[in-house]
Amino acid sequence: MTSCSTADEVARLAGSYFREGLFGGVFIFVDAGGRYAIMEPDTVWVGSDPHYVIANFCPSTTAEEDRTAFARYTKGKAFLKEPVVNPDLDYLRRALDTMHVCRGKIGDGTLHSYIADLTQGTIDLYFYHDYTRVKHFSLKEEFAKGEHMYDIASLFPPNKEYAKLLSYQTGYNNRNLNLFFLASIFVYALTLVIDGIALLRRKAEKKMFALSMVGLSAAALPLLVEMILDPGIFYFEYPYDGIWNLYNYLPLIMMVLAGTATYQLFRSPHKKALTLILNTPPIALTLFLSIGFAYWKFFLFNFFGA
Repeated sequence: MTSCSTADEVARLAGSYFREGLFGGVFIFVDAGGRYAIMEPDTVWVGSDPHYVIANFCPSTTAEEDRTAFARYTKGKAFLKEPVVNPDLDYLRRALDTMHVCRGKIGDGTLHSYIADLTQGTIDLYFYHDYTRVKHFSLKEEFAKGEHMYDIASLFPPNKEYAKLLSYQTGYNNRNLNLFFLASIFVYALTLVIDGIALLRRKAEKKMFALSMVGLSAAALPLLVEMILDPGIFYFEYPYDGIWNLYNYLPLIMMVLAGTATYQLFRSPHKKALTLILNTPPIALTLFLSIGFAYWKFFLFNFFGA
């Protein structure tokens, strides 16, 4: 791209490359004349709308009515429709502030923003949706330094919200925690098989216990798989992906079934050592996971008074 000086040249160059690795991403290139090239995995197109707004979607495949589902997009469109008295730097900062994302659970969202003056060749960089502090760059000076990179966070004073994000532990950023989730899946899967067989063989008075353990394992397994495959469950607010999403209720269901199983296990006059050995680990594991569920705010009560 260093050989390109216009958006049209970028589009021509990008069109000659196989870009499957960009799946799920969109790159935007803007030239000093106000034209922009939007690069998607399978499409590159050029435009010149002076009020162009984009959010987390591929514009070539996302209809306008679908774009309105993105709050930052609708906010940006509404902001640009307001009369502009003086489109100065403060106006542009307010545009960034209007469209930035700061989620309620952990405060994550927009990591950095910038304002580019392509006629002067300067960039004003802002970090973690704090628009009171800026790092100014001259492109001419940066290009003269040759290939180099910056740790953006180190360019700015300590940011409490960002520090909170870094300390937030999930299976997405903690390998040991992810391994723990995998081990938990094994434990619950084994419990599901063992107590499923026991459910078919036990007498009526013991079926309630086996049924509780089967239900507990059946609730835990899809939730743990979701926690491994989708990091969004740790970061988006309750109810995650809408009130009809069953994942929102699985933590509470697990707690109820674990309590029921514990009660049934210790009230029975026919306790067997093997039963205790096989079923204590998943019950204890559920108790341990409940601490994590509260930490990750998977419960409705985490948001009372929010």
